Amino acid sequence: MDAVETVPRGRRSTARVLGWFVAANAALAALVGLRMVAGYDLPAAPVALLYTLLAYVGHYATLALLVLAPALLLAVAWPRWAVVRPLAVLLGAALLTALVVDGNVFAEQRYHLTPLTVAIFAPATWVFVAIIGLTALVFEWLLAGAVARFVLAAPGRRGGVLLAGLAAGWLAGQGIHMYADAVGDTAVTALTRYLPAYFPIKAKRTLARLGLVDTATVERQRLLARTAAAGGGPLRYPLAPLDCPATPAAGPPNLLFVLIDGLRTDAVDPRLTPTLAALQIEGE
Repeated sequence: MDAVETVPRGRRSTARVLGWFVAANAALAALVGLRMVAGYDLPAAPVALLYTLLAYVGHYATLALLVLAPALLLAVAWPRWAVVRPLAVLLGAALLTALVVDGNVFAEQRYHLTPLTVAIFAPATWVFVAIIGLTALVFEWLLAGAVARFVLAAPGRRGGVLLAGLAAGWLAGQGIHMYADAVGDTAVTALTRYLPAYFPIKAKRTLARLGLVDTATVERQRLLARTAAAGGGPLRYPLAPLDCPATPAAGPPNLLFVLIDGLRTDAVDPRLTPTLAALQIEGE
């Protein structure tokens, strides 16, 4: 196959190649995202298991579509592969890089990237990000060429069927989440924290107004959400202040609790932390 046959010609041809390029990036994003769900326990309930599959595939397909949307718009306005391909490659590389870095953060800290975490990246971390980004750029450039050859080799490939299937799966997944969120089904909603930039649809009041869920259940879920937002969470313990009176004969208990989070053991040294070192010696 010569070079001319591997270059999209015209608006429709360019859009088809870009559509499949989005699908390829969605598959790559879902593959990278497997690291984030490594600690997720698959639910036993069939509906929750179905939601997990639909939400996972639908989210990464939507993420790839949103990130690469500027390239699709450019392909419609200016359908020249030499112009559209660099933008598509750049956006795809940015998505891939962000997901790889986010996966590393989530695997270690159990939270996703935020502007605050990015702001405190060390210089060595930025070097690591740059290496990932350059590697992703090269890979995406090669991927764009491979996708173009794949699509143009068989003009009859119908991406519309794939697009319709993904759209139907996304709608079904969001419908399951809306109902599960309204009734407090955590077997379904537990997946949300494992997906980056995932904001599923919620419609408690709408479902209650339509009579699809019990109003009292919706109100209870709303109060629990308000309590969690205030820092209390659904678990309210203790219900009263702790009271540990000492008997006159025994006297007050001689207990000392020192709770320190994130301190290395080698930092407890008389030269660095003399007070803590003294307490350690007294404890021994």
